[in-house]
Amino acid sequence: MVVTKNNIISIYYSVTDMDGNEIDSNKGFEPLQYLHGGENILPSVEAALEGAVINQEIEVTLEPHQAYGDYNDQLVISLDKEKFPAQFGHPEQGMIVDIDEGGEMVIIALKDNKVILDGNHPLAGKTLHYNAKIVSVREATINELQQKHPIPQQMEICGPGCCC
Repeated sequence: MVVTKNNIISIYYSVTDMDGNEIDSNKGFEPLQYLHGGENILPSVEAALEGAVINQEIEVTLEPHQAYGDYNDQLVISLDKEKFPAQFGHPEQGMIVDIDEGGEMVIIALKDNKVILDGNHPLAGKTLHYNAKIVSVREATINELQQKHPIPQQMEICGPGCCC
């Protein structure tokens, strides 16, 4: 089968930066499954996989605007520690803070009486190299198309109220 819209695709992948440092990989683990055309992965990676076949490997280099966007200095803010919302607890470097509308910010520094937060994606501004190998391709089920993501096959046959 060929990778096309509304298929469930299983891939092994790795992501490296331009210096060859591995950022992410699922090699040695289960393949990643996604619904092709379901906006489950980066659109630029999905476009590179379109038309591929089982056992084919693709490589694609993504500029920041094709991946997680350019780094935006305006998404870095500084708050006085006493104005840091109490519901988040004591601020610590690396802490992820949930903000309105599902967004997140990370505390990147604590300086003097300031909490420095960054709302950029951790990979924003980076050129990334993706390598992916197609492991399997199958037609998506009606439930998967409705849910817009893969559903483990054993759940598909169990029915409502299943506990598998």
